[in-house]
Parts: sequence; C-alpha cells; structure tokens
Amino acid sequence: MDVKIKTEIRRLEELKNLKQREYIFNVERVEEKIEQSKSQIDRTDSVIKRDILKKQKVYYREEINALDSAIENFTQSVDEKIEGLYKVLEVWIEKNKLEKESIEYNVEKIRDLIKGENMNDVFEMFNSVANSLEIIDKKLTSSSSHESVPEP
Repeated sequence: MDVKIKTEIRRLEELKNLKQREYIFNVERVEEKIEQSKSQIDRTDSVIKRDILKKQKVYYREEINALDSAIENFTQSVDEKIEGLYKVLEVWIEKNKLEKESIEYNVEKIRDLIKGENMNDVFEMFNSVANSLEIIDKKLTSSSSHESVPEP
C-alpha cells in the first residue's frame, strides 16, 4: 500500500510541475501579445484602431489574471491532496509498525475481528497471530542471547 501512496504522490507532483510549466509558457505567450499590442498602438495613427488595441491589451491582462487564479487553485488543490496522502501514509506506517512490534495491538485486533464474526477476517486474524508470535520470538531470542554471555 505504501508503494501505491508514494506513486500517487509522485504522480501528483509531476502533474503540478507540468501545469506550472504550462502556466509559464502561456503567460509568456500572452505577455508577448501585450508587447505586440503596445508597439502597434505606438505605430498607429488611427484612433479607432488604437482603441481596439487598448481593449485587446486589457483583455490580455484579464487572461493573465485568469491564468494566475487557475494555477493558484490547481496548485493548492494538488498540495492538499498530497498532504492528505502523506497523512494516510503516516497512519499506514504507524499501523504497520504496531503490527510488527506490539503484541497488545495484535491481540486487540484479533478480538475486534472475532467480535465481527466475519469469515473473511480469518486471514487477517492469522496475520495478527503470526505477528504476535514473531514479536515473542524476537523477545525470547534477544533475552536468551543476553543470558548466554558470561559475566566478567
């Protein structure tokens, strides 16, 4: 499960970077249009054409504002999703750690699964029993290795 979460986080980060590159490209393109409009305004003698070009320049600035707003909303949304995934990953890691280190956690989990009386949970119960036995084995092995060391 942690691999799936980490993969999704990487995918979202790459998507965010792609959208930010697109944003920069689009803003630069619109800014070029603004510069072209400015130079056309300076060169034209026609009042009507100048007014049209000024309106076009205002439209381009509004387009940049819309791009700014869109990238901010998108980035915030993706960052919130990534933050949520990191929290899920943290909880999963803690749960996995408890399964591997806490007999009490595994016993409580077995009791909860028994209360549910669901045959589909039998394999989960066996997993908790196996985890508990591994913890006991580690404790016995570590305590017996301390006993076999002669004291000076």
